[in-house]
Amino acid sequence: MSNLVPLESGLKQIASKVWYWPVVRGVLALAFGVLTLLWPVSAGLAIILVIGIYALVEGVVELVEAIRYRAAGGFAVRLLLALLSLVFGLVLVLAPVRSAVALVWLIGLWAVVAGVVNTVVALAARAVPGSGWGWMLASALLTVLFGVLVLVNVTAGVIAILWLIGWYAVVVGILLIALGLRIRAVGKQL
Repeated sequence: MSNLVPLESGLKQIASKVWYWPVVRGVLALAFGVLTLLWPVSAGLAIILVIGIYALVEGVVELVEAIRYRAAGGFAVRLLLALLSLVFGLVLVLAPVRSAVALVWLIGLWAVVAGVVNTVVALAARAVPGSGWGWMLASALLTVLFGVLVLVNVTAGVIAILWLIGWYAVVVGILLIALGLRIRAVGKQL
């Protein structure tokens, strides 16, 4: 029993020092989610710009590293990676709206192609008893429908993706805040 006292004391100290980190992360996620839901277009552009700036910084760092350590090998690969990161970053920073639209087009095209391929697979699986081909077919057709809807209205596709991100951030934020408060309560109980 005496061995538990130092353990409880240690847990209490740890809980008192860390409980607020999940709360801070949760508040930030919650704020990000709410802002994304209120202003999805602005949030989307901000996300694209942050990713673009990150890619630019990454490209510069990779370029410097490639030059600094060119004797170590892999110079061409690192240089290629640096140039790809720089071009990617520039495209995102200089044309954030077009970048978002291009991403949604890719998602829509992917969904249509994946849905068509899965439709063929489902129809081929029809010959196998108990294969669940009907469920596969329904899933495939739903994927095609999703892709077509995204391609028909790309702007709505961007907004829908941002809404999903926003709601995800809100839910995660609430869960992190609850976690932090629970850690704090446990620390006080010990």
